[in-house]
Amino acid sequence: MSIKEFDPFQGQCQRIREKLDQVRLSDPDFQVFGAASHKYQMGTPLALADLHEIETQCGIRFPADFGAFLTQVGHGAAQGGAAAAGPFYGITSLKPDLLLSAQGKALAYPAMIHPAMSNEDWSHLTQGDDDPHDDNYIQNQDSAYGGILYLGEQGCDFWHGLVLNGPFRGRVVYMGADIDAPVFTFEANFLDWYERWLDEILSGVLKQKRASWFGSTMGGDDAHLMSVFDATEDVDTKTQALQGLIKLVTVAPSTCEYLDKLCDHLDPDIRNAALRALTKFDLACARPHLERFLALDDESRRVACRAIVQLSEGETIFFGQHVLAHLSDIEDEDTFFAALWLLRSEGVDFTYEMHPLAKHPRAGFRKHVIAHLQGARNKQQCVDLLVDALEDPSPLVVHAALQALEGVEGDRLLDAYRTVAHRFPVEEFFIRENLKHRLRPYGYTTVEHFERARIAPLKMQFRKLAARLGWRKTET
Repeated sequence: MSIKEFDPFQGQCQRIREKLDQVRLSDPDFQVFGAASHKYQMGTPLALADLHEIETQCGIRFPADFGAFLTQVGHGAAQGGAAAAGPFYGITSLKPDLLLSAQGKALAYPAMIHPAMSNEDWSHLTQGDDDPHDDNYIQNQDSAYGGILYLGEQGCDFWHGLVLNGPFRGRVVYMGADIDAPVFTFEANFLDWYERWLDEILSGVLKQKRASWFGSTMGGDDAHLMSVFDATEDVDTKTQALQGLIKLVTVAPSTCEYLDKLCDHLDPDIRNAALRALTKFDLACARPHLERFLALDDESRRVACRAIVQLSEGETIFFGQHVLAHLSDIEDEDTFFAALWLLRSEGVDFTYEMHPLAKHPRAGFRKHVIAHLQGARNKQQCVDLLVDALEDPSPLVVHAALQALEGVEGDRLLDAYRTVAHRFPVEEFFIRENLKHRLRPYGYTTVEHFERARIAPLKMQFRKLAARLGWRKTET
């Protein structure tokens, strides 16, 4: 890699350095997710000779824009830091010992991932034994993660990487230790992705209370996103453009007028995305659409509920009654959960109206209803319902009832708890663990302690009865 390859990126690197200075001033309290880890600090740039040495030893070549970043903006953490300034928990340094390890050698392998990869494709690529010492396991891991440079942590076993080889060389991807396929970010290269992060901090997008996961949607302001929407006939691209609006702090009135019309679009993905965006930016305009969606099918109800829940506390009021009117018509469990979540966010106690649904024929629905009662303002009024739930045939409902009974006491509950302890003699679905917590206010430290305390009085009663009848222990 020569210095001339960096020439096209000099101006962008200069902008990034300037924006980094602005970001440090704009977020002194580190409100942006992960900023407290790196504090927007950056190590000194990497010498070109050192960059060449890393590439030679690993048998790789970094994308030119990434090389420009390392040599013109900075590399690694500042003194005492965990990582260099960057999205999430920052950008990690290029550590020779890791890059030259057995795992690091896979950097030179062909990158097998692609943007259209499904979860099934990813599962097939990574399938194999879970033993890290097994040859098949190592081969599968090299195939799955080969050609991807680890960039940094996102938390919860997710991380971001840079594709080094193949047709998608230079793209940033989000990856995780689960069955979900890698997610490619929308930017063409690392520098565009990194500068977008700075721009969204300076514009306030990433400082919002419910900021979206950076890079998970299309970037740009509403003017750009709506131009993308109009310039394509591809439904997926149109939907992605509308979904990108939701991350913004505000949009122009003309954008809301456009979204209002799109809420009646024939394509469900487009109208659903339009409704979510319109709900965030103009609730008054969205309200008639939301009420209409709540009266339609389960998919429409789920979209409406999730759109309403994204609002700030106190702004969701008045939708609860509309949800309750259709709650018994819902057949999809995810939609039912979204509806209950909306009711909980309303700040209104709908406990009494929920009682009939605690007898729903499907266990998943009963579980959600009982779990919803955990937030009831006066759970003493729900005791009968919760005691019945402790006898539910589904362990998941029993588990939910035990959690919902937190803070509720009374001698009558002990009989119900004894039934639960007898029914679940060994740990299952964390039922005995939750039962232990419910028993502590009564002076029992464990479920076994509770069970022994029950046996002792029975033994005493038996001894009294034996004495009255003249029974004596036979000596041998």
